Amino acid sequence: MAHHPLREKVIEQFVKSWSRAQPASATLAVEVLTALYDKFRDAGLADRIFEQQLTSGQRFTYAQRVGELLLADMLWRDGFSLESRNEGPDFLATKDGKSAWIELQTPEPAGIPKDYLAKSCTGQVQSVPHAAINLRWTAAVAEKTKKLWGYLESGMVKADQPYIIAVNTRLLNPYAMTGLYGVSGKPVAVEVLFSVGPIQIQIDRSSGDIVDQFHQHRPVLDKPGTENKVPSDTFLNEQNACISAVLGLDLLEQVTLGGQHPSAIVYNPLAVNPITQRWIEAQEHWHCTIGAEEYVVQKLET
Repeated sequence: MAHHPLREKVIEQFVKSWSRAQPASATLAVEVLTALYDKFRDAGLADRIFEQQLTSGQRFTYAQRVGELLLADMLWRDGFSLESRNEGPDFLATKDGKSAWIELQTPEPAGIPKDYLAKSCTGQVQSVPHAAINLRWTAAVAEKTKKLWGYLESGMVKADQPYIIAVNTRLLNPYAMTGLYGVSGKPVAVEVLFSVGPIQIQIDRSSGDIVDQFHQHRPVLDKPGTENKVPSDTFLNEQNACISAVLGLDLLEQVTLGGQHPSAIVYNPLAVNPITQRWIEAQEHWHCTIGAEEYVVQKLET
């Protein structure tokens, strides 16, 4: 099969991305990424503007497009076969006789302080803008949910097909392997899908002893500069039952040299098309049981 006219420029972008690494590591990473790109294109997963965007020189666009390569590789390694179209969700993933649509979103760091995104070697303690990061997650999930409604209306996605939103947090955190978790200590996906806030401590006024601690119930997030509230209860709202799960990821190019992408999948308890738990491999799996007066969010035991 003939190579795409921009293939050499794609390789140049890989070389640029690894220009600060040790030469041996950089050479190997570029070889692996190039082979992955060739496999991705040969499988028909690259849309009409894939190479154009990958070689645009825009850092955010590069991360978003490379994220598609890395997610495809992760799914292939997990035993999935993948299909794609020029229009519609990114991948139709099939394994064990079951299929689901997977749509990837790599949100840009709008609203996140630039000094946080700049890697610092000063040794100073730096706060994490959890609220701003959560807002980017809610926006990503909301955008892909809206797209799903359009896909369902047009028939691109059938009413009985599972649909998974994958959120890649790579652009929301300057450091590798730290971007999945929120102020609660749990994955951000758990926070914004089930209204989970920070830990609260109840103290006895007389003794000063801690008598209880629990997570704050946080059904909405404040949006700076406005009086608007952003819902953070996606998987408690039946309007979003069309979403089967959200897969949180930190897709890292260095995983081409070994290791795993940080990952946590959260299952929708209200899904009309649920997926089997652990059908997709992830480091953490979260589910929710909804009762008459309460709901319980738990991590599945490994």
